Amino acid sequence: MIWKGFVRGLIYLVLLLIACPSWAAHPLITDDTGTQRKGKFQLELNGQYDWDRDDSEGVFVKSTGGQAAATLSYGVADNVDLILNLPYLWGNTEVNETTVYDEKGIGDATFEVKWRLFEKTDSAWH
Repeated sequence: MIWKGFVRGLIYLVLLLIACPSWAAHPLITDDTGTQRKGKFQLELNGQYDWDRDDSEGVFVKSTGGQAAATLSYGVADNVDLILNLPYLWGNTEVNETTVYDEKGIGDATFEVKWRLFEKTDSAWH
C-alpha cells in the first residue's frame, strides 16, 4: 500500500517537472508587434460567455452575459495596419426570478492604426 502511494507521488512529481509552458494568443491586453504587410487582411473572431449565481440571506441573484467581437485588420503598407473592431454585448440579471437588467447591442467600435516604428535586425535580438 505504501509502495503504491510512493509510485503515485513520483508520477505526479515527474508530470509537474515535464510540463511545458504555453502562450495564449487571445485575449491579450496588448497587441502583438507584427503587421499584416501591404494588401493583406486578417479577420479575428472571438467571444466570451459568463454566468454567476449567488444565494445569500434569501436573495437569489443570477447573472449571465457575454461578448462576441470581430476585428478586421488591413495592411496599407508593410509597416502600417488599419484595424476596425466591432463588439456585440449582452447581459441579463435576475433577482429572485425577476429581471432587473436585460441589455444587448453593439458596443463601442474602435478604429486603430498600428505602425511598426522601430526595427532592429541585430541577431542578438532574435
